[in-house]
Amino acid sequence: MKTGNRLLPFRGLCIILIAAMLWLCVGDANVAAQATSPDKKAAQADGARERTPTAIGSGEKTESPAKKGISPFIIVLGAAAAIVAGYFIIKALVKKKSSSSTTTTTVSNTTTTTGTTSTTSTTTTVPTSGYVFDRQWGSQGSGNGQFNNPCDILVPGTGYVLVVDSSNDRVQEFRDNGNYNYQWGSHGTGYGELNSPGGIGISPTSSFYIAGNINNNILKFSAQGNFGGQWGEPGTAPAQMNHPMDVAIDGSGKIYIANTGNHRIDIFAGTAPNFITTWGGPGAGNGQFNFPIGIAVDSAGNVYVADSQNHRIQKFNTSGTFLAAWGSFGSNDGQFNTPHNIAIDDQNNVYVADTGNHRIQKFTSNGTFINKLGSQGTGDGQFQSPLAVAVMSGYLYVVDTGNSRIQKFRIL
Repeated sequence: MKTGNRLLPFRGLCIILIAAMLWLCVGDANVAAQATSPDKKAAQADGARERTPTAIGSGEKTESPAKKGISPFIIVLGAAAAIVAGYFIIKALVKKKSSSSTTTTTVSNTTTTTGTTSTTSTTTTVPTSGYVFDRQWGSQGSGNGQFNNPCDILVPGTGYVLVVDSSNDRVQEFRDNGNYNYQWGSHGTGYGELNSPGGIGISPTSSFYIAGNINNNILKFSAQGNFGGQWGEPGTAPAQMNHPMDVAIDGSGKIYIANTGNHRIDIFAGTAPNFITTWGGPGAGNGQFNFPIGIAVDSAGNVYVADSQNHRIQKFNTSGTFLAAWGSFGSNDGQFNTPHNIAIDDQNNVYVADTGNHRIQKFTSNGTFINKLGSQGTGDGQFQSPLAVAVMSGYLYVVDTGNSRIQKFRIL
């Protein structure tokens, strides 16, 4: 609504009051003229006869030439002044509110290098768009195309989408338009069975690897969903696992495991596969973790870890050397509240499922904030605790976990 329209009632009231003031002025003048006419006639009739004032106590009333009480003119004049003052006060407030509608966003960037940590905060206008809603699919349930705590998504680029439907202990496959295709997996603790599975990754040979989470193992499946083996056992020793939550595979076939409960990254290679080494340990320092949940690898072989309880992203080279970290706890741009998952596009931009803030944030490979998507809610483009994100061929896919659905967006 335009500002001027809000003030029209005040302008009209002012005009009415001004008209009333003029009417009362004329009325007062007529009354005054009528009040003095009898005296003038008496003076003409009596000639020069002097009027004698009435004695006190004679019982006769004395009329004052002035009217008693407050003149209506004065009342209307005061009301008019109050209305006019209110008009200009409201006009100033509306103008102030209108001028404050342009908002700025505080961007907090924490850049960490070996031995030093510096935090800079600048206020600037940043883009919050960059995406166009395309479609969504899914609902709460256990039927085909329904979800119960979906936790990860994989878009291999062949026209289909894989979703880890964790509490239904299965993986569902869809066409990229959301049409259900098929599924595999069943609940259990035995060979090839799933028990609240975590993340999924794909190898250069199109084999799928799934983090077993509660079963403390990694499972391998073919592109058709046929079980191909598993490894892992519970524990804290090298190659042992404690609720692994995600898996990523680089171009050489090296397998990176987010060994969440052990606060470290385990690396395997080969078809067996063979344990190579481990990175990290519990803590908040560079290269340390506090429940690492998500992991991803870019085209250069750099590894990114969603260090969830440290509310940051850490970056390493393929040998495990710490390169950078960004983020801190909060809801400003560049801050996180329990980040869960990472996706990398073909330009090595980094997309983070900022779960506790109900949004997706996009960064350069060095952690510079680019834009964000989403807010808490159930509408298109809104999320409820999104756990995972994927990007492929100019489209962004979000696992909107709390709303039991997948949302797809076109990247501008």
